[in-house]
Amino acid sequence: MGVPNLYPSRGTTLPGTFKAQGVWTGGGAATNCTKAAADWNRGIASVNYTAATGIYTITFLDVGQQIVGHKIGFGQQTGVNPLAYCVRNGSFSATTKSVIVEFSASDSGTLTDLLTTDKLYIEFEFATSPPP
Repeated sequence: MGVPNLYPSRGTTLPGTFKAQGVWTGGGAATNCTKAAADWNRGIASVNYTAATGIYTITFLDVGQQIVGHKIGFGQQTGVNPLAYCVRNGSFSATTKSVIVEFSASDSGTLTDLLTTDKLYIEFEFATSPPP
């Protein structure tokens, strides 16, 4: 007897996609993020402060036509207010290979700069061609 409501897997990713991933460290107030020598990174060129509190530009080595997935995880010290992030709609540029991301305190929503003790675990997935 078969199990009802189950469907065969059709794959877990879109065809023609690739990921840019890396581990970055917050730079402190009004400062660019850094990549420690021991931290892995593939495809992310920089995470730079944009002269506005809590707003950073992530620049990639290469991009596709569209961002089809993203996630940023945080490693923070005990007692630090947890962070949330938001990719600014319409900020992705294939020309400059960048996207703008806002970081805020998760309890208040107030934009906040990344601390030098914050670790960012960044992953963006790009589609290289439009769907058929």
